[in-house]
Amino acid sequence: MNGEKNRAFALLYHSTCDQILKYAVSKCGNIDDASDIMQKTYLNYYESVQTRGNMVENPLHYLYKIANHELSKLYTSNSISKNNIPAFSEIADGENFEAMEALLVQELPEDAKLDTQEIWQYIKTLDPLTVKIFVLYFYHDETWASIAKILNINESRAKSRLYRTVEKLKEKFNLT
Repeated sequence: MNGEKNRAFALLYHSTCDQILKYAVSKCGNIDDASDIMQKTYLNYYESVQTRGNMVENPLHYLYKIANHELSKLYTSNSISKNNIPAFSEIADGENFEAMEALLVQELPEDAKLDTQEIWQYIKTLDPLTVKIFVLYFYHDETWASIAKILNINESRAKSRLYRTVEKLKEKFNLT
């Protein structure tokens, strides 16, 4: 029976993880916090199911509630307002940014490839909204409409911020 619950949990995780991660990214200014919120959300869900002995009626809704609760706990305990959350903390090697790093350098010739850590150091200095747009567009491959909805902004604002950031990257790192 426990193996059946674990399989059901794995299926639930794989069918909902993108939605919960997008939610966490849209609410966190710090990408490391978003990863922590994801882990805590699914851990709390798993523990709840183990305690109850059955699955939840509307798991996605329940996961959103847990994520929201974890966000409240995190920012209340840290006494940080939404407007003062740093865009990124230090990114450890091997975290979920390998895919984004590959996107940044995939079409450059070998001799033109940059140290992706240098690029991320620059990106970390940008404002939180621009970083969120960058992550949602390049890492999650979201559409403009989806990004606008997730971040509660209009599409043209999202596009212009991303295009300006790409132009700054091209200029700063001599990319053509």
